[in-house]
Amino acid sequence: WRERTLGRWKVPYYSRQDIRKKVSDLVESAGVNGQIPVPLEALVDHLGYELMEFEPDAEADAISGAVSHKKKRIYLNADDSARRKVFTLAHEIGHIVLHRDSADEFVDYRKTNKRSQKEWEADNFAGELLMPREHFKKKWYALGRIPWRAASEYGVSEQAAKVRAMVLGLSTRNPLSDFDPDEEE
Repeated sequence: WRERTLGRWKVPYYSRQDIRKKVSDLVESAGVNGQIPVPLEALVDHLGYELMEFEPDAEADAISGAVSHKKKRIYLNADDSARRKVFTLAHEIGHIVLHRDSADEFVDYRKTNKRSQKEWEADNFAGELLMPREHFKKKWYALGRIPWRAASEYGVSEQAAKVRAMVLGLSTRNPLSDFDPDEEE
């Protein structure tokens, strides 16, 4: 944890460097280090959680996934594409690793939600888990900097590959810089 000041409050947060370390520790402890694509179900088992899908009604249609720490369950929207589910599952694993001890018992990941700090952290965790920084940088160039090729390599959506390239500075714009006050490399 690090802290930054927002108004008169000190707010704890994870930097990208902190998140990379958390991802590294997780894949190492689960015995899946270096496996691409990452076997997410093995991580769910390692963490002691159960994976379930839900059929969304009109109210839950905008929810891609959710995690219940009390029930130790991760829920994925059955209507989402397979590649969307991959990122959502990695995102929810991020909430478990980073935010399990917070006061939030039940966290959902909405397709349309505004980006809170915890959502930024979980998104960055998912990006690092699915497309590890150094591996992605090498592969991005080897694959001709073509997003759909990178998406196929990592089992993610083309959009996820594009965003990862932007976040890593391999493209011209970083859309996730809002909550990155002290990027450390």
